[in-house]
Amino acid sequence: MSIDSHIENLQQKRTKLKVAIHEEMKSPHYDEQRVIEMKKANLRMKDEIVSLFQKLELAS
Repeated sequence: MSIDSHIENLQQKRTKLKVAIHEEMKSPHYDEQRVIEMKKANLRMKDEIVSLFQKLELAS
């Protein structure tokens, strides 16, 4: 998988995860621990995307 396609894949996953977080939090009795874990996963993906972009810049 190329770096570009990996970045695109991660961005799509993050978008879906953000929607899932938003949907979970709409419930009056949402699972706070689940939301925390989803937010952590979101941040890990963001960090990976930033890292991949940096690799692309260095390769240029």
